[in-house]
Amino acid sequence: MIIRKEETIIPPASIFIGPARARVTLMEYGDYECETALHNDLIVREVLQRYPDVNFNYRHFPQTRIHQKAHKAAEAAIAAAQRGNSNRCTT
Repeated sequence: MIIRKEETIIPPASIFIGPARARVTLMEYGDYECETALHNDLIVREVLQRYPDVNFNYRHFPQTRIHQKAHKAAEAAIAAAQRGNSNRCTT
């Protein structure tokens, strides 16, 4: 018999990149299949590099009618954060 350990699910709204006590929080609503979101990612990376006292939170907003893979991509990103592959998670 296999016994699986229950894991706590961290809601995406609680996953941040950046220092815990940052003075500014930047929040983006996006879709991983959207080209505009790709360009936004480059801007966000630059902002986080230039201003180390910024917190970043990405909110998943997949447009499933036009981007069929966006929902699965969002799930994969959340799973990666659950496993600790982001800078900081708060609950």
